[in-house]
Amino acid sequence: MSDLGDKLAEAVTGADAVAHLRALQRIADAHDGNRAPGTRGFEASAAYVTNVLTAAGYRVTAQDVPSTRFVVTAEQTQVTRTGWCPRTLLMDDSPQLRDVVAPLIVIPGTGQPGDYARRDLSGAVVLLARVPGGYDRQVAAASEAGAVAVLLYISNPCPGNIYRLHWYQADPPPIPLASISQDDAEQLASRAAAGPVELRLDWQGGKVSAITSNVLAATSCGGPASIIAGAHLDSVLEAPGINDNGSGVAAVLQTAIELAPLQEKVSNKVRFAFWGAEELVNVGSRYYVSQLTTAERQETLLYLNAEMIGSPNYVRYVMHGSGTVTAPFDAYFQRHSVSYEYLDAGEVGSDHLPFRDAGVPVAGLHCGSIGIKTPADQERYGGAGSQLYDPGYHQASDTVRNISRAALDWNVRAMAYAVGRAAEDASDLV
Repeated sequence: MSDLGDKLAEAVTGADAVAHLRALQRIADAHDGNRAPGTRGFEASAAYVTNVLTAAGYRVTAQDVPSTRFVVTAEQTQVTRTGWCPRTLLMDDSPQLRDVVAPLIVIPGTGQPGDYARRDLSGAVVLLARVPGGYDRQVAAASEAGAVAVLLYISNPCPGNIYRLHWYQADPPPIPLASISQDDAEQLASRAAAGPVELRLDWQGGKVSAITSNVLAATSCGGPASIIAGAHLDSVLEAPGINDNGSGVAAVLQTAIELAPLQEKVSNKVRFAFWGAEELVNVGSRYYVSQLTTAERQETLLYLNAEMIGSPNYVRYVMHGSGTVTAPFDAYFQRHSVSYEYLDAGEVGSDHLPFRDAGVPVAGLHCGSIGIKTPADQERYGGAGSQLYDPGYHQASDTVRNISRAALDWNVRAMAYAVGRAAEDASDLV
């Protein structure tokens, strides 16, 4: 048990968190429906968090973070015969195609080399379903078979959803790739089965250097050892980002507000971090970690991460695995008889990873994204089996209405408890 942890967990509420989510929603609504890195929506989000922390009595700093983002200038795909233009999203770092006309070939199976046997793909666009194991291999195989481009879709229970993909390899992709929804992919496949389909592709974009920011604050008491509680402040360009990750921001922000008048009770300094450009693959947190001195890194006892903690069809996950800490969440959930389970921290691509890679113990909460709820999950948590944990993930529907209030309330309280417990004494946690 923890006196400070219990006080914070009792003080924060899901209703408090929702008030912050409504503010972030208003910001997104006023800025083209998103709060993405390099946009006015992100700047307004950073200003909101800064103002709330300042009003609570914190000294707030903005850490400039150099970043590179892929700016799309064209991503049109047109069926030449009918003029139909299914929506496509150009992959980050994709090569470009300027007004290229090419035949469409539908590839069943996995899109690996064996699926292209005795097929002439020279100059063609191939339509593939994403399969486990990495679409980088699918793209490489299509390129080796002579394809000029790849259209990739993700088969899931929300067939109208479309997700912009990232390229994670060091070498650039060999040919352009864009994503398409399952619904539109099936329409294209049906047309191709009835006769030849030709596509006109205008896929253009390029890298742009920019400066984003991390918003940082800390208690005036405690130290030199510290703990960090963080969440990413940005959304993707296609969504307002209320579950991903306004929910985590709201938890960390409300915990900071409630801790402000209790700062004299901390033994370890508490640092609050609202990361920029997580959606560009953890850019803000990775930069922060890279700027720590050896002493500062050693003095960081624990990093606590909140990532998508209000998923509407949730499973309550505590991050687990090498380099992770579960004790504060175990203690809170078990004492209140709240169901939860472990999820490997490596399966959640978020800001805890740079800290873990630097040798800092990490802990975190997550409620699921594009995973599918199993019958066992449904029995334990309710909701809809065989459906996505978050149908609004990276979609325009990731609004305040997309949030599970029940999941949010418990997770906000659990995060506050973990912060308070670690601030008092982290020696039995790490």
